[in-house]
Amino acid sequence: MILLFSAVLQASAQDPLHDLMGLSLEDLMSVEVSVASRSQQPLSAAAGAVHIITREDIRRSGATSIAELLRLVPGMQVARIDANKWAISARGFNERFANKLLVQVDGRTVYTPAFSGVYWEELDVVLPDVERIEVIRGPGATLWGANAVNGVVNIVTQTAAQTQGGLVQAIVGDEDRAIVSLRYGGRLGANRQYRVYAKFSDHDAAVDTAGIDARDSWSMARGGGRMDWKHARWGDFHVQAEALVGDLTNQVRLPQLQAPFFRRQDDAIHVVGGHLLGRWDFAADSGAQWTAQMFYNVQDREEYVEQRVQTVDFDLQNSHRYGRHSVIWGSGFRVSREHFSQPLALRVGSVSPNEKMASLFLQDDIALLDDRLHFILGAKLEHNDFTGLEVQPTARVRWSPDGNCTLWSSISRAVRTPTAGERGVRVILPGTALPPSLLPEGVAAGFAAITGDSKFGSETLRAVEAGVRMLATSWLLVDLSAFMHTYDDVRSLAQGNAFVDNSQSAPILILPLVFRNEMAGTSQGLEAAADMRLGTATRLLFHYAYLDINLDDPSGALAEREEGGSPTHQAYVKVRRDLGQRLGLDTAMRYVGTLPAINVEAYTELDLRLGFRATPDIDLHVAVHNALSSQHQEYAPVSLHSDPALAQRNVQVGLTWRY
Repeated sequence: MILLFSAVLQASAQDPLHDLMGLSLEDLMSVEVSVASRSQQPLSAAAGAVHIITREDIRRSGATSIAELLRLVPGMQVARIDANKWAISARGFNERFANKLLVQVDGRTVYTPAFSGVYWEELDVVLPDVERIEVIRGPGATLWGANAVNGVVNIVTQTAAQTQGGLVQAIVGDEDRAIVSLRYGGRLGANRQYRVYAKFSDHDAAVDTAGIDARDSWSMARGGGRMDWKHARWGDFHVQAEALVGDLTNQVRLPQLQAPFFRRQDDAIHVVGGHLLGRWDFAADSGAQWTAQMFYNVQDREEYVEQRVQTVDFDLQNSHRYGRHSVIWGSGFRVSREHFSQPLALRVGSVSPNEKMASLFLQDDIALLDDRLHFILGAKLEHNDFTGLEVQPTARVRWSPDGNCTLWSSISRAVRTPTAGERGVRVILPGTALPPSLLPEGVAAGFAAITGDSKFGSETLRAVEAGVRMLATSWLLVDLSAFMHTYDDVRSLAQGNAFVDNSQSAPILILPLVFRNEMAGTSQGLEAAADMRLGTATRLLFHYAYLDINLDDPSGALAEREEGGSPTHQAYVKVRRDLGQRLGLDTAMRYVGTLPAINVEAYTELDLRLGFRATPDIDLHVAVHNALSSQHQEYAPVSLHSDPALAQRNVQVGLTWRY
């Protein structure tokens, strides 16, 4: 071992590397992003609150999941519920299935149509193969459609040509017990590249609020591949496929028809899923750019309720410049089929065998004053089975007085369409069994339950935003954004009429809380970020977010839950320091304010990472997450049958080898 370590150090001395700080600030402003305009443009030209997590940010974060990486984004609320669940949103309305955040991987929308939320534990990739993560805070519905209300997350992986050769990454730790990624890329002829990969992860259980094992350990395995093909005449073709399987455990409190009416039990969760995606990009001689994409996604999830969802999505897009006008338009069609088992705890009535959505969008970017002033006008028309036609327009202005400063403002309308669950769900609320003395004769049990409403409609947002992105000096990049959101017809709960359900083995009395569109209000906030290069060896990143939500809910107290379910203040400071040519130390401290609605206290935590680049192809690291406390609470589920758990300190060591 000593000889091996000496050899590594000797190789290190013989092959010095460039600095480990990553992109210069000028290069960062020039990074091409697509989330803001559905076409490649430099970050400096984005007329919105856009943040990029780069490859170097990912490598030096020590994060092992997409969820953890989103802590790097100003204004994102990221909270661990337990060992295998997350609550993630932007600009408020955070919960297990946050329904106002759209998430994509290489253009493939990732969410469950029944709840409009993301199973973050299933969203995983080989992190060294991620090119960047683009995040919009604020509405992106004009381009990306319904549910892109408060933000869009776009995960972009590298092309097959960028991932030639092999990669092995192995991480072991206290909580992340084992994470192993394998990838190999090669060529099939002169114009075809491919990669295949596999990843396995195994994670320890958390502890519950009483300090005992929460029995929520989990593991996940996935494998897939990608092929890119460049044709001189017909354009670029891209195909990718993936399959995953996972086993998770959880402790739940499920209702039953006999006293004491709720039982605590382990719930074994089995997940199987996969997707197939094809994409075609073509540049015509006229200068027009065409893109066509199709994906098929399937998800099977067996827990106390069994869920099977299949989605097919088609998308066509064209962009072309006509003098001062850069016009982009497109259309899409999506159909989803969902099936649920019908246990006592949660039932989802069949609304329709297939849910269909068709869309058409158009956006015109008008350049004036020698390309320094841009007016951006656009709208998306979307038709769904539940609410019919929805219109989502936007108007933006971007002014770049020079290449180092961009000022922008916008006004937009976005829509969050209802789900099958909101129209047909019935979920019994934990701990709400009625005393037997209050039950009618012949009724076995009684519970309070949240129930869907066949008339539940869309939620709407009108957003006014403004911001500035400025390279103040060669060593300081500043990004500021402010917003005022006005929400109407937001989901609320109203007391319904009690009824007896005879579909079970014995009659039960249901006291329903019915979904309504009766909540409205505003939110306003500020998001500030700074990226400072202090010499050649030190980088300081800082961001702060302020959020104030004020809602009115005439039908109940759900407004208090939404107002106090996201932190008012968040702050993040990271110092990235190169200790010589090969050694790097990353220190990140984050503060998250209190969540009064769910009795979660504010907390401050510290993450540390010491990385050693032994050779150009071998990286070693040691990381400590949550170094300031052995455990702390970040979230508490409200309507789930699972109990909250505590985030724990996690010490990990890792090796990444490219060959």
